Amino acid sequence: MEAEGRTKKMTEKGRSYEMEKCCSSFRKTYLQWKENARGIRLRLREHCSIEMLEDLKFRIQEQAEMLQGIVERLHRIGALQPDVVQKMDTCNELTLSLIEMIDERIEEAVQNFVCILLSLNTTTVFITNSASMLPFLSKHQGCDPDFREVLKRK
Repeated sequence: MEAEGRTKKMTEKGRSYEMEKCCSSFRKTYLQWKENARGIRLRLREHCSIEMLEDLKFRIQEQAEMLQGIVERLHRIGALQPDVVQKMDTCNELTLSLIEMIDERIEEAVQNFVCILLSLNTTTVFITNSASMLPFLSKHQGCDPDFREVLKRK
């Protein structure tokens, strides 16, 4: 904190209040993240559209980033506790695992889509407007070169 060129230090009471506020915020956000992660794992057992998968990925990433921000605040005020570090490590690990699973499901759906298109043997190719599909479609290894060229032109 700076005021008129000098640095103000937080009082012990202010530091204690800020620490409690951050810890409370971390606990609340962590429980939300944990509940969301559990819901995503259950949802991934079912059939999901690509749009739903993208939404699940966005939500879990957003919550993990919020948790990381709170941990950084706790670190700045010198209140980072071992249990918070352990929970954050778990969060990061599980979030990465879920993102990998979601990406695999998206790629699987895209590959199925490409196989269906290729099996139609038509000259007209319909490509969905989903922003995340084009990178997967364009790198699809089962595509013939002509199909990749159609994708690049779109």
